Amino acid sequence: MKIMLNMAMGMMVLVSASLVQAQMKPAELTAAQSAFSAYGCTSCHDASSRIVGPSLKEIAARYKGKKVSAEVAKRIVEGSEGRWGTMPHPSNAALNQADAALLARWILAGAP
Repeated sequence: MKIMLNMAMGMMVLVSASLVQAQMKPAELTAAQSAFSAYGCTSCHDASSRIVGPSLKEIAARYKGKKVSAEVAKRIVEGSEGRWGTMPHPSNAALNQADAALLARWILAGAP
């Protein structure tokens, strides 16, 4: 019984974390979509299909239920390599932290 209760609590925590992450205000959605275009993200990423980098849906699926928003924002700004194959993600030093955090939340929410 105790194991079942612990499992149920764990599931509730995961679901609530996903719901919080997915809840974005309409103005935030619009700002994230604008930033995605303005910073040239569309050159390598698409909502549902792989271009140079993974699709936004792939990214959201990989990290679903995980608290990685800050980590993803950091990778968007600083760049990364070896996470999605051999092609490195370039740094975006011109991107401010607030926009990077907004983009990360939007992507992890499934880029609605």
